[in-house]
Amino acid sequence: MYKPFIVILMLLALAAASSALSVNTYFFNLNSFSNVILGHEWGVALSPTSVSCLGMLGFCGLLSLLYSNHYFGGKASGLNEVIVLFLSTMSLIILTSDFWSTLVFWEYLGVVSYLLILFYASFDTLHAGAVTLISSRGGDVGLFLLTAAMMVGFSMDNWWINLSLLLVVITKSACFPLSTWLLEAMRAPTPVSCLVHSSTLVAAGVVFMLNYIHTFQAEVLNVLSLLCLISIFISAWGALYFLDLKKIVALSTCNNISWCVLYCCFSSPELCVTQLVVHGIAKCLLFMGIGDVLAGSYSSQNYGSTLSSGWASNTGWMGLTPIIIGLGGAPFNGVFFTKHLLLSGFENNIGILLALSFGYGVFLSSAYSTRLFILVSSLLTGISNAIVNLFFVGGGFALLPSLLSYLGSFCTIESSSLSIFSSLGSIVVQTAGVWNGWSYSFFKEESGTFGLMCFQDAMVSKAYLVWQTVGKLSISSMLFRWEVTTASCFGGSSLAIGLGQSGIVTCAIMLLALTISLS
Repeated sequence: MYKPFIVILMLLALAAASSALSVNTYFFNLNSFSNVILGHEWGVALSPTSVSCLGMLGFCGLLSLLYSNHYFGGKASGLNEVIVLFLSTMSLIILTSDFWSTLVFWEYLGVVSYLLILFYASFDTLHAGAVTLISSRGGDVGLFLLTAAMMVGFSMDNWWINLSLLLVVITKSACFPLSTWLLEAMRAPTPVSCLVHSSTLVAAGVVFMLNYIHTFQAEVLNVLSLLCLISIFISAWGALYFLDLKKIVALSTCNNISWCVLYCCFSSPELCVTQLVVHGIAKCLLFMGIGDVLAGSYSSQNYGSTLSSGWASNTGWMGLTPIIIGLGGAPFNGVFFTKHLLLSGFENNIGILLALSFGYGVFLSSAYSTRLFILVSSLLTGISNAIVNLFFVGGGFALLPSLLSYLGSFCTIESSSLSIFSSLGSIVVQTAGVWNGWSYSFFKEESGTFGLMCFQDAMVSKAYLVWQTVGKLSISSMLFRWEVTTASCFGGSSLAIGLGQSGIVTCAIMLLALTISLS
């Protein structure tokens, strides 16, 4: 029972032991000992950046395991073991220093995440797992091409290598247009969502970019910046229209991870790591608090069917309020410090359009965070009774994200301070966002346009149908009446019936003619 906790505590101890190291110095490498595995050097390297991610992963993993025992009453058969395997695989991805080992552990991460989403063993979880797996295939293919290119010795100037780098980041970081898999992953148990949306799957793309930022060309970073801005806008718009609380939290994850990638694109890896760690811990705590609210409200996810968080969970106002405020970037709370440092560093070096885009992103963050707080606290409506569901651990760390963000801000030298005009402007923008979030809280119906997430759902559904067709064709080759199954994929049941026995003869003749021509 305690073995998973020991593994997590070891990761935390490893993170604490590296606190005095510089940012860019690798102090541990196994290349000289790893060339005996499959005839290839498997690089393992630690740096303060990777160890910071390990510390976040260990902390979130420990809380998720404790919360899993609380959530299922200690009766989650096999879930904790799969979670530990999930954490171990993500730890190895953080520690890798070459494309080959990253590819291997990346595939393991996809398989284990698929198993976690399928935990409830229902049709919905099967569909969600399939969509998540298919959506991530683009990044897997891109990483495979990168590994092959590095082994052959291709130049990084090739356009298809740059496209592969782009695919890897946008798929695992849930950037536009491949971000809807994050909503499908919400069908997993809440303890799993604490990890998927904080320190594992969505963090994998950011960790990859931090480890291999030297391979990204300027053109790729420009395109990635544009996609991140689009993701920030779309996810915030969706969070202002959805009524499902877990979907709003998932869109918040997409929004904050896009900010992480944006920091990295603008050559601010320290801000990226700070944002990643702060968001990971805050989102893990937020999922535990909202999970208590939803579980205490008879598992309803609609805001109108939840009790006030002050009664349904012990985290209540004292726990959820500072977490949501910190994720929204309120002054001197949470991710405020990273956004402030980004704006101060580029105040006089960026164009007016980019500055307006940053300001609009800050406005939207304040808006959807305010709306989330109002919906979670059920200030507008809610049910009159619920089950009291207590988890004492999560509420004790509510102020930790803001403290870490404040300490992390010292790692970056502020090149210039914001002017009085910019400082007042940011306050006005955030105040307007709070008012906007309050006004959007009175919407009673979800918008169909934003429910489609700008047609991303339709695109993923089409890809899923194509995958089903390919799967049917593959399986049909092993069936006795393979011609019927194949025909039904293209022409429906009438074509399949019409094919019949004559189809067997026709296909056999065609196959024989093809064999003779090839010989």
